[in-house]
Amino acid sequence: MQVRLLGSVEIVPSVRPVSGRRRKAVLAALALHPGRVVSADVLVEIVWADAAPATAAGTLQSHVSYLRRAFGDHSAIVARSMGYAIELGDDETDVQTAQRLVEECATTGEPSQRLARLQAAVALWRGPALADLGGLPWFEDQARRLDLLLVHAQRALAENRLAVGQHDHAVPVLESLCRDHPLDERLHELLMLALYRARRQVEALAVYRSLRCRLDEELGVRPGPAMRRLEAAILRQDTDLDGPLATPVPMAGPAPGSGAAQATLPRKERVDESRRPASNPAANQSATADTPAQLPAMIGDFTGREREVVTLDDLLPGGSDSAPSIVVVAGMAGVGKTALAVRWAHRVRDRFPDGQLYTDLAAFSTEPAATPLRVLGEFLSALGVSSQGVPAGLGEASALYRSLLADKRVLVVLDNAAAPDQVRPLLPGGPGCRVLVTSRSGLGGLVAREGARRLALGVLTPDEAVDLLRRLVGLDEPDALAELARLCAYLPLALRIAAANVNACNGARVLDQVVRLRDTELLDSLMLDGDEEAAVRAAFALSYEALTPAARRLFRLLGSAAGPDMGVPAAAALAGLDPAETARLLERLAGANLIERRLPARYGLHDLLRLYAAEQARAAGRAEAESAIGRLDGYYLRAAGAATALLNPFSPQLPSRSTEPGETVPAFVDDRAASAWLDAERPNLVATVVQAAAAGRATAWLLADAMGGYLWLRRNGADWLPVAEAALSAAHQHGDASARASAYRHFGAVHIVLGQFHDAVAHLRRALDFARDAGWRVGEAAAHNSLGLAHGNLGDLDRATARFSAARELYRQCGLAAGEFAARSNLAGVYCRAGRLAEATAAYTRLAADERSRGSRSGEATDLGNLGRTLGWLGRSHYAVRYLTASLAIHRAVGNRVSVAMALDELARLHTDSGDLDIAGTFADGALALAQEIGHLRIEINAHNVRAGVLARLGNSDRAAAEFEHARSLAVEAAFHHGEAEALIGLATANRARGRIAAAIDVAQQAIALTSRRGLRLLRCDAHVALAEAHLDDDDRCSAAEQARLALAIHRDTGYRRGETTARRILTLTAPGKPAPG
Repeated sequence: MQVRLLGSVEIVPSVRPVSGRRRKAVLAALALHPGRVVSADVLVEIVWADAAPATAAGTLQSHVSYLRRAFGDHSAIVARSMGYAIELGDDETDVQTAQRLVEECATTGEPSQRLARLQAAVALWRGPALADLGGLPWFEDQARRLDLLLVHAQRALAENRLAVGQHDHAVPVLESLCRDHPLDERLHELLMLALYRARRQVEALAVYRSLRCRLDEELGVRPGPAMRRLEAAILRQDTDLDGPLATPVPMAGPAPGSGAAQATLPRKERVDESRRPASNPAANQSATADTPAQLPAMIGDFTGREREVVTLDDLLPGGSDSAPSIVVVAGMAGVGKTALAVRWAHRVRDRFPDGQLYTDLAAFSTEPAATPLRVLGEFLSALGVSSQGVPAGLGEASALYRSLLADKRVLVVLDNAAAPDQVRPLLPGGPGCRVLVTSRSGLGGLVAREGARRLALGVLTPDEAVDLLRRLVGLDEPDALAELARLCAYLPLALRIAAANVNACNGARVLDQVVRLRDTELLDSLMLDGDEEAAVRAAFALSYEALTPAARRLFRLLGSAAGPDMGVPAAAALAGLDPAETARLLERLAGANLIERRLPARYGLHDLLRLYAAEQARAAGRAEAESAIGRLDGYYLRAAGAATALLNPFSPQLPSRSTEPGETVPAFVDDRAASAWLDAERPNLVATVVQAAAAGRATAWLLADAMGGYLWLRRNGADWLPVAEAALSAAHQHGDASARASAYRHFGAVHIVLGQFHDAVAHLRRALDFARDAGWRVGEAAAHNSLGLAHGNLGDLDRATARFSAARELYRQCGLAAGEFAARSNLAGVYCRAGRLAEATAAYTRLAADERSRGSRSGEATDLGNLGRTLGWLGRSHYAVRYLTASLAIHRAVGNRVSVAMALDELARLHTDSGDLDIAGTFADGALALAQEIGHLRIEINAHNVRAGVLARLGNSDRAAAEFEHARSLAVEAAFHHGEAEALIGLATANRARGRIAAAIDVAQQAIALTSRRGLRLLRCDAHVALAEAHLDDDDRCSAAEQARLALAIHRDTGYRRGETTARRILTLTAPGKPAPG
């Protein structure tokens, strides 16, 4: 029995047919999340959208009962924790089957098997996905993403047909794909090769000429080197063209329901996709990316391993694309895998001019192993992708990573891997990259499926071990050094610790250390069963026992804390000591090689030492560790709360516990210091939330709440989601109503960031209910405010207004001025969005005065900036520039960089409208640079749109179009509808300037549809003007006049002035009796 979604929604075979649109919607919603609980609130929200009747909850139960009978198995759909889950095995939906077939092709070596899998995947589509559910917004989004998976599968199928010599079969598929993607060079290259191999040389060359002309006309560029080489090879009938094609790897499609930003299906004549060159998102990202150089520092006294270095040179040469691309250095703990990998990577880094990426996957640590998605986020950031631009789904993030590295020479070092699945998503796809993996296991799956080569790393030879000890201790006692090396099992980590013990005792001899090491019980164990790690334990024990009691206590407490490393203030809180004493103890531990010095004033533990420290903590008793973790939790709560309050004072927090005697609240001098602390501590804060959730500590939801305002500003859904999920789970199990209200509010906020606004509404309604149950009126106000944001993004301005009004009143009653002013500002923003500019102007004027009265310079500056922007829309440019300039000066003085970037962007727009293009370009460049620096994707998108507008005004329509397309791509990824609409309108103008009238009409119509759907009234006016101009160019005077009248109606109703003169001119030109323009 299978649920089919790739076409009409149905169960095959079924006991009874599934009829009714809502019933099918319930089935599809559950089947798109197999095995996962979908809450009843979310189901009502997405199945009925905005038309849910009062009886929706009862009707939902009825639909579920019907579906259970249709399955013939009442356990197929189970009720769990306020929702339902569909229990399906593997491949029990056609979507699962299609995804599996496509993904398997990446690891299948046999061409005929790849081809069979891709043919089977494509055949699963019986028509448009979710064909019965049109008109339901959430399902339309899912359908677009499923149809995008079809496009990926079709492309991979064409590539594989060509690889196995089925040229005639590949040609029609490639011709269809090229029509849909007329600027995709890779598709055209494949089509040329297919035609040539099918003995259709003339047609192959015609494909090249057609693409060359199209690229020149539309983008002002030539075909790339690969295309030019292929044309030359066809002209000379190069026999190599008849050889085997490199094994293609299909692109993984996005998984529905994964939480990723919604994808848009490319289709013919759509500028958003078909006008972009292949892999355009990656190209745009890499254009501004820095060259990463992430290798850790080398060990200065690295000894031996000459044979292994030569072996690595042979296995991973940097200059041959035919060499193996993956090598696994495998060996026991402490054997020096990381040291060897880092040493070799530094040695050959000049062979990889595009950079070196490094991560510690922490697979053999007490900390949770690094997930591939988290590592991809770090790698993409290093490659120039903004934090908001990192996809939230593993498949999408991995695909973007592979695209960015496709044509680069990058060395990727993956340290401490546990399993192949942890590595596979991090493997580049391009032939120029090399991957060096270290692991305690052999990672046989990588060897078998990815063709990795394995280098087994053993302990040092006796001579190498003695040489290392001699270098470390500076003493020449040949016999004692040899015996000490033997007792340490020739293990590099143990040798270093033993040497540190010798050096710690003034005047000590190596022989003294040998005698002490022989006396340990663990050494007896080593001698009995040959367990080399016992020698490490003995060395650890000697180092540990040599410490002072205070240093021993700090060492074992470090093993109890979550997170990869720790700064002095956090360690001081953990130990309950003053920072100066803590710093001395940390240095003593580092000097004993028990902890590592990392970034300035930060310290971490090797994974073996962390295990040993955790053992000692358990031996010392739970009371000591629990007390220490409580102090550390308190420090993180106070510090994160204070830093977040400085960065985002409008985000309310749960009431914090009272400060204990001796505790201090960290002080941050400005928002830069607060931001820097949060950025540095973020991995520890996230790890603490997860650890606290597992232990049932209130810190899970309290810390998630304290850092929520910071995570909202960063808008990195992939980073925030695990925090919100852990907090919600802990709050449900152990928290009260206020805890659940906070957890649901932040969970809803994550879904706003992810662009999943219907889901956000459902979660935020739960937050509101719990806040009311708890009597937490501030939390109730915050839930109303967040609901207003979600409804606003859905274009439901009436509901947004009601929510913001409720939030304003509740904040006022609670006496929370920052919250009240935030709600008032959001209300004024709705007035702007609805075109109620006079009301918005009055609201911002009052807000600025009120903020000035209460002494909030930052608040006053924000409202002056909003007032300036609104006055600019009303055509009062002089006052607009004056207020925005004043706003900019205040924001710069108080160090609010987000608001500085926003003010620069608005000033760039005003100067663009007035024709001061040099000044406009300077402001736009400043806004873009600052937005990228602080990781604010929406301001970055706005700045790209302004820069593109300046280029268009200067007559450089090709570059303008490219920048508008880049802005639109980013906006779609971020679910930023305003930025997407603005980019579409700009594309319409740029396409008109390039003579592409049909494309201009198409994108202008898309802009009108989007702005109408999302309640963006002023931008809809701009879109009507753009469409009117395109129709006039097309000599469609009737349509041009109609669009101009629609624009003028908005002008008259709102007072909006941008484009009004153009609309009036078009009406004049299209009046009866007027000659056609031009």
